[in-house]
Amino acid sequence: MSRTLWLQPVPGGSGRNSLLALALSGSASCILIQDASWTYQLIANLPDCWQRDLPEEGERTDFILFGADIAGKLSDLKRNVEASGVERSLEVEVDEQVFRFTLSRIQDEAGTFYRTRIDDITDARNSEQMLHSLQREGSHRSKNMLAVIQSIASQTARHSTSLQEFLKKFRDRLLSLSHSQDLITGSRWRGAHFFDLVYQQSKHLSPENRRLLQIEGDNVFLTPNASMHLGLAMHELMANATNHGTVFDDRLAPILITCTRIHESEQEAIRFEWREPLSLKSRQFLASGRPQKHFGSTVLEHVVPASVSGEADYRQSDTDVIYILTFPLEQNG
Repeated sequence: MSRTLWLQPVPGGSGRNSLLALALSGSASCILIQDASWTYQLIANLPDCWQRDLPEEGERTDFILFGADIAGKLSDLKRNVEASGVERSLEVEVDEQVFRFTLSRIQDEAGTFYRTRIDDITDARNSEQMLHSLQREGSHRSKNMLAVIQSIASQTARHSTSLQEFLKKFRDRLLSLSHSQDLITGSRWRGAHFFDLVYQQSKHLSPENRRLLQIEGDNVFLTPNASMHLGLAMHELMANATNHGTVFDDRLAPILITCTRIHESEQEAIRFEWREPLSLKSRQFLASGRPQKHFGSTVLEHVVPASVSGEADYRQSDTDVIYILTFPLEQNG
């Protein structure tokens, strides 16, 4: 907005015109004044998008100033204000900018005039769209989270032998989800880095036990969905390691946790690996040849891989408990 154009003296005298020009020259507002016959008397601070092709001299009309489309909309607006006397507004988009035209009728001793104020509301509209997008995203995420919690509650109850056992396992799993959720919301719903996710999921461990987690590989940025479900898998693996007393009780070689970007089937993918050394006592505890079946096994072998469109390999070797999860590397929009 850069100039004030006087097309005709505004009724009321040159002194009045000078004061009006002085007031508008330092303003960012675009003000248009038309008389009762809709002839332009004043055009002040017209936005640049309508100044580029405007001739220096000659008649000013809505068509010349704004083009046929906006002129037609203004014609309807003017008829409405002229008939009702009530202030009316309309919004138009030009070159990715949004403007609001506010038209009102003014009457004084000089007669009847119509004032149009043009405001650039692009930033406000962008903020509203972002807010609506975040609200929709938040609603979508909340529904997904509730579905996950409902599944965890029902499956935990199915695999629990007492109310106390259910409450402990259910609380622990909800805490795991909340840790992942903290990272996701902290990134404005974009996701979480792998190393941060491991740190959050291991917060409940003692400092001595946390030192027994060896984290290697790529610090990949994961989508919210991958962050939440990989976090849940880590929780189950850490809970199993605590329950069947391997590294944490016997102080063996550390648990090796790796995340690697790979190319698989002509697309980028993530391979998450958990390698947990077994002591002799632990091998006897897990003498069945694979980890005991429980809800944690269901999460690791079915729930998590299905949720990230991946594949899981969960097994016990002679020396290790091994969990490998491979899934496509989704890109956040």
